[in-house]
Amino acid sequence: MSDLFICYCDKCAKKNEFPIVEEKVKDSCAFCRFTGPVNKEVKENLVDMSDFNVDSWSGGGFRVLQKTPFPVKQSHDKLYPHLPRRMISDKCLIFYDKNFLIIANPKTGQQIQIDFYNGESTE
Repeated sequence: MSDLFICYCDKCAKKNEFPIVEEKVKDSCAFCRFTGPVNKEVKENLVDMSDFNVDSWSGGGFRVLQKTPFPVKQSHDKLYPHLPRRMISDKCLIFYDKNFLIIANPKTGQQIQIDFYNGESTE
């Protein structure tokens, strides 16, 4: 999954106080969906990483790990565009595949991933 970078236009950069770079890439803004020259930044530079935990927990055929938070104003369809999603409540958004589940809180940007396996190591 390519959740390392985030793209945003200059207008959203000013609104959210994100850095504006000279060299733009052709993509679409993750916030307002503008398509054209946008800034591309490592997501960790834009979100609060103070409560981020790199440890994972494994047991019972699954592994749980915390994913990098996302900016709360980011469009949900830009988070994992290739995955089906379902909004359970205003605080619970689920992305899923046959081997994993991502549970995200759109209000805080926090998210966890649950990987499912049959006794085989996913490391």
